[in-house]
Amino acid sequence: MGDLPMDFSDSPEEALFRRRFRTWLEESVPREVPHESDAREAAERQWHRRLAEAGYDWLSLPKEFGGQGLPQSFEAI
Repeated sequence: MGDLPMDFSDSPEEALFRRRFRTWLEESVPREVPHESDAREAAERQWHRRLAEAGYDWLSLPKEFGGQGLPQSFEAI
């Protein structure tokens, strides 16, 4: 029995998610991160809020627990 090659290609749904997420990141990633500790921590909290508001947080968590209910592969993307 031979080894089967691994297929790491995106499904159509994953490819669409990847394109949408890349576009969102290009528009949303802060250009600078504060150096001062408190300001940096506040910026990180704001970033995670923005991810959640855009639907890019808790991707594979079941919907009944507040997540998106997507396959684990979306977390890797």
